[in-house]
Amino acid sequence: MGTREQPKILVIDDEQVILDSARRILKAGGFPVLTANDAESALQILKTDPQDIAICDLMLPGLSGFEFLEAAQQHDPSLVVIITTGYSTVDNGVDALKKGAFDFLPKPFSFEELVSQVDRASRFAKLPIKQRVQSPPADFAGCYFLGSQSWARPDMDGSWQLGLAAMLLQTIDPIQGLEFPNADRKLQQGGLLVRIATEDGLLHNVWSPLSGEIVLFNDRLEKAPDLPHQDPVTAGWLLRIVPENLEREVSALTVADLQHRFS
Repeated sequence: MGTREQPKILVIDDEQVILDSARRILKAGGFPVLTANDAESALQILKTDPQDIAICDLMLPGLSGFEFLEAAQQHDPSLVVIITTGYSTVDNGVDALKKGAFDFLPKPFSFEELVSQVDRASRFAKLPIKQRVQSPPADFAGCYFLGSQSWARPDMDGSWQLGLAAMLLQTIDPIQGLEFPNADRKLQQGGLLVRIATEDGLLHNVWSPLSGEIVLFNDRLEKAPDLPHQDPVTAGWLLRIVPENLEREVSALTVADLQHRFS
């Protein structure tokens, strides 16, 4: 995770075993870590000791993780929030991204999943605020985004291309390999789209912007897995799907300027 000064992390969960495990893992990575058992206590901490990253459970006594997210964003728009959830994971995860969370982490999560998300969140937290909300390059015109994770773009034949968002690519090392766990099954919005292996040894889960049946993979990625870093749309797209529930699911996405939201 590098030798530079590490971002400060606040972990919020009502299960002490999760707080203890997260603290141990993150401190081993050199991160300053504080913990809280509920959202109210966490918000009090933020008022007296500003943090860079918050990892917050969705289901908490008192205020929920979503309520914490809203209050924390109002208090400090620069705070990077990851929502953890074990309840109806996909729908809640999509809602978390729609409400402005950096990412969501399904429970139970592994050591590797926590480390990879915190690594990306750390890189994101170190970006100037203006760079976090900048419009994507012109290549992304016509794309719809699921948070800072992935994009979808319609084609003339009714299929949709899916790929990796520019902001996600800014927060990971060069790509060594791409694994598609659902290659033989239909994708689900907010479910796993691709697992990315990067040169730093981390594995990053990326969530799908839409549901649908996979009809084509980008064969160029087999020999050039880092193509998305060079050309994320025209040459580095991942796959094509025939979408399902398009009218409902597109409401969770943002258009290419990352500012205007469909509703």
